[in-house]
Amino acid sequence: MEITETGFRAPRYVLIAVDIAQKIVQGVYSPGEKLHGRSTLAGIYRVSPETIRKAVALLAEAGVLKVIHGTGIIIQSTEAAEAYVVQADYEVQIRRSVAHFYRLLEEHKRLGIEMEKVLTEIINYLPTN
Repeated sequence: MEITETGFRAPRYVLIAVDIAQKIVQGVYSPGEKLHGRSTLAGIYRVSPETIRKAVALLAEAGVLKVIHGTGIIIQSTEAAEAYVVQADYEVQIRRSVAHFYRLLEEHKRLGIEMEKVLTEIINYLPTN
């Protein structure tokens, strides 16, 4: 994930993985059910099959999905999907906080420079005795 001025930008495959996990938690997909194939998912999300492969790999690693070659992608666990969504939300909040911190740090630096200029002006106006 990339931190930017306005926050952060998660890779598409991460956003897709979270979306699929959320749909499992919401009951759109149930454990044991076969998920659409990579090509179909790529069409639904308007991304390449490689992006879907990465999203599925994340969810398989988390125990949400199981990839069975020759059979397809099977929903494995609603609990793992819920844990994945909670973890993803936690990471989003942390990354937003970090981005906010960097913005505040930049503002602090800018204010420090401004304060130094004002102090220099004040010193220059003081009588030298």
